[in-house]
Amino acid sequence: MRVLVVEDDRETAEFIKQALGSRGHVVEHASTGGEGLQIAKSTTYDVAIVDRMLPGLDGLSLVKQLRAEHNPVPVLFLTNLGGIDDRVEGLESGGDDYLVKPFAVSELLARMNALVRRLPTAQTCLKAGDLEMDLLTRAVTKNGQKIDLQPREFNCSNASCAMQAVSSPEQCCLRRFGISTLTQRRTVLKPTSVA
Repeated sequence: MRVLVVEDDRETAEFIKQALGSRGHVVEHASTGGEGLQIAKSTTYDVAIVDRMLPGLDGLSLVKQLRAEHNPVPVLFLTNLGGIDDRVEGLESGGDDYLVKPFAVSELLARMNALVRRLPTAQTCLKAGDLEMDLLTRAVTKNGQKIDLQPREFNCSNASCAMQAVSSPEQCCLRRFGISTLTQRRTVLKPTSVA
């Protein structure tokens, strides 16, 4: 998934980026509401994780502006404000889900997956020629045959399908990493045992 995190607390933002990135998600970070709004308007994301208390433009105002511009990105509020009125206000402002800090990464991931499952199939399945990718299950097939990809290869392939700029994961990896095959990339990343 491509995820936008709008969080002013650097430690929390880095924790989220590391947790999601280690699971193969592409994460971009904005530390202010204004910056988050500009990024969200210029790039398509599968999910936006937004803090409510942000410098400048607060999280509620950010989401209200996105919704006023018909931006359909699913928004998960992740915040310290956990009262019932706070949660209701967040959902009524256009948020799709609400999680109170402190939080468990497993719950954050489950809520993100639930949000993406609600999207139309066209947005969760990408096709480029004979390559098909399911963004929810992270399954990839070519000519109907399953392809096992490492997280970095999946993200690379995901981008190539979305942009329709290249027709295969191999071409994407060649352009991005200067290698000729996915097998070569896997060999480079495969740890060696030390005697």
